[in-house]
Amino acid sequence: MKLVTDHYQKLSKIAIFSGIIFRLKHYFENCSFWVDEAAIALPIINRNSRDIILGIGNVTEGFPTAPIGFLLTEKGIINLFPNCEYSLRLFPLICSIISLGLFYKLIKNYWGNSLRTLIALTFFVLADPLIYYAAELKPYSCDVMFTAMLLLFSNYLYKKDSTPRQLLFFGILCAVVIWFSYPAVFVVAGIGLNLMFFCLKQNNKKKLLYFLCSSIMIFTSFIILYKIELNAIDQNNFYLKWWSGGFMPIDSSLIDSLLWVRNVALEMFRSVVGLYFTALAFSLFMVGIISFYSQDKKAMFILISPLLIVFTAAIINRYPFKGRMILFLAPILCIFLTEGIYRISSYFRKYFLWTSVTLLFLLLFYPITLQIKKFLYPTHKKEEMREVVEYLKVHYSPGDSVYLNTAAQNTFGYYHGYFDMGNQPMLVGKIIYNVSKEINTVLIRHVYFNFNDQGYLNGYRKEENYKLLADLRSFKDNPRTWIIFSHYSEKRTQWLLDYLNKKGHKMDEFIQEGAAVYLYNLSPL
Repeated sequence: MKLVTDHYQKLSKIAIFSGIIFRLKHYFENCSFWVDEAAIALPIINRNSRDIILGIGNVTEGFPTAPIGFLLTEKGIINLFPNCEYSLRLFPLICSIISLGLFYKLIKNYWGNSLRTLIALTFFVLADPLIYYAAELKPYSCDVMFTAMLLLFSNYLYKKDSTPRQLLFFGILCAVVIWFSYPAVFVVAGIGLNLMFFCLKQNNKKKLLYFLCSSIMIFTSFIILYKIELNAIDQNNFYLKWWSGGFMPIDSSLIDSLLWVRNVALEMFRSVVGLYFTALAFSLFMVGIISFYSQDKKAMFILISPLLIVFTAAIINRYPFKGRMILFLAPILCIFLTEGIYRISSYFRKYFLWTSVTLLFLLLFYPITLQIKKFLYPTHKKEEMREVVEYLKVHYSPGDSVYLNTAAQNTFGYYHGYFDMGNQPMLVGKIIYNVSKEINTVLIRHVYFNFNDQGYLNGYRKEENYKLLADLRSFKDNPRTWIIFSHYSEKRTQWLLDYLNKKGHKMDEFIQEGAAVYLYNLSPL
């Protein structure tokens, strides 16, 4: 028996090592920042710690943001290391690697070093969304790490006779964690409700008192966080519109509501664990919940509570149950999914091996082949604006005009400083995204980009600036006009290029993955 246990332990360590390698490979590809990453990088660079805490001076308002604790950590990193992609992506990478170890310890508490532990760890290690966000300037790896950490700690609290001191420490931990991870609120709430029930059931007044003190700390921390940050996010119309698919449709029919539930439930396994056969995964997940309930009700309720709470939040349109916003559920999904596979295989005891192998083949074939492909080839490039801006720096001449689409402004603003292109205000023509989806019209808004001392974008001057009219005379119809596209649809790009080809003459172009720059002569004939 010990030989088998040691065998699974060695295989689990190999799985963790493989997961680290996959994450490091993505990290060292060193892709350019894309629009969302640059939208987080610029406020970190331009603001001091006080402004970050107070939520003021954000040049990228309307774009995705991140928790205050995450931003302060990133600020500390670029104060210690050079300001570059490697530095700013270091914290998400560390969080992702730590989450591997925490998840392993968590599942060992349920199953020891066993086949189930190895299977659950394999799902977690190969989950493409977890690998992807391990090397992106986003807080989602942080979310996963804190979910695993809180579940692990709660496991100790309910499995052992928790002391009042441990309950107090749990309160301090939760009060701090929610400043680093928005979804941690759901995990804390789920665990807290279960612990309250356990304390009431034990009728231990001393424990109840300490639990109450912990709850007060957590609630106070949450109220302060909500006043400073979460309330503003809650009122962000762009955020609500962008993630509208993650909210249950308001005033929808029963059929539409049920269809929405089905869609988000199945999509959850694709966007969180990276599985292809989502219906099969969901079925096994439900079997896993039932199996856990029959064996360990406390564990089942602690694990399922965060999922039920965030799902309820989506129903009342408070938090989207979609995509990377629910990545923090990865540890929970992997645990119940694995339990479901084991339970179904055990049911067909005579064919246990064949049943388990068949189910694992169907579920893991796609993740395994995908990670092999991504390991062999650099496949994570999305919007290579670093090379585009570097090309512009080399070929730009004083007096040139520059136009760019709205989504490119953040990445341009970051790499403008990265390549030390100066700190003087710059007149730019912004190609405004047309929300009506029409591609035969374009709106240009001329604005001045302001840069900090290092050359990073830190704000805009209003169009009414007294110099604007005078500068526009030389800016429009310029014999050297640069057009930059990034995070822009191919149809819109092609339509605008066709228009420019009719109006002027293309002199140069530099095209990269997801980004491009063109030089046109637009002077009148």
